Amino acid sequence: MGARKMFNICISLVIFSSTWPEKPFFLADKVYRIPNSSVDTKLLFLKDDTLLVASLTSKGDTNLYRLRKGENLEFFKKIDDHINQLAYGAETDSCFFSTNSGLIFKINKSNDFQIEEIVNCKQRISRIWISQNESRIIAAGTDGRIFDIDVRLKRIKKTYHSNQKYAILSIDVDTKHEIMYFGTADAMIYKYDFNKNKSTQEYGIHTGKVNKIILHDSAAKMLSLSGHGSIIDTELGNNKDKKVYDLPMEPVIDAKLINNILVVAWEGGFMTMHNLADGKMDFVNKKELYLSIFSFACSNDLKILAIANKFNELKIYKKK
Repeated sequence: MGARKMFNICISLVIFSSTWPEKPFFLADKVYRIPNSSVDTKLLFLKDDTLLVASLTSKGDTNLYRLRKGENLEFFKKIDDHINQLAYGAETDSCFFSTNSGLIFKINKSNDFQIEEIVNCKQRISRIWISQNESRIIAAGTDGRIFDIDVRLKRIKKTYHSNQKYAILSIDVDTKHEIMYFGTADAMIYKYDFNKNKSTQEYGIHTGKVNKIILHDSAAKMLSLSGHGSIIDTELGNNKDKKVYDLPMEPVIDAKLINNILVVAWEGGFMTMHNLADGKMDFVNKKELYLSIFSFACSNDLKILAIANKFNELKIYKKK
């Protein structure tokens, strides 16, 4: 770790040590070694707490593993490409994923984790969004194209052009109003109206790239998290912004919103939890810095936390 990064971590410890809880929220349970060297790892919990692990190798392929209750980490499939994102399918408790080459697949849990190809976008896909009933996928290409995909027919229904020169890093969709919000590498958030086939509004509320967007409160509000360490909650009806948290110059790796609790992983090794109802914040564990995080996942009841790091470790923590 560089001196500058360590300095930032030490400063953060001084600033926020007084707010840390007396006891850790999660306690270490098990550590698994991910076979082969990973250049990145993606994680996703299913409803029964089965954890899916996608380990991207330096050879350009991805090894898929599953971790079921009471069992060891089990390899079940090799994909001859890098997986960009794992996305949850709520209707069938399954997993969708996109690849560098533009393919989108579904892992069918009900069919012994068989993998089914959905569509080929023929363009690298940076982010995908899945509708609640799994009938629709919105996929954002790295060239700014947005693909509206009919899952049941396995075809691209419509292609939109966002005219973006910068990478789309995060998306979420308001299905009631047919509007997509997406954050980009140029620190902007855009509102794209599918009915009008164009961007209708811009939000310049961040100073760093927008790494995560989460619509909540029936899509009346939008959480956005940036590469410069700010978390902002925007009321979309009146564009009123509320800063939830700020850790200057500390990029957000990823975030999950579960039952009004926002869980955030920071590049410096911190993990925080924010209760949106009362505005309270706690560090996940004051005794440990989660250094070199690739990704994390939480179970649906927030009782299990999984973290994959750059040392080829998969760490499992359980709620105290």
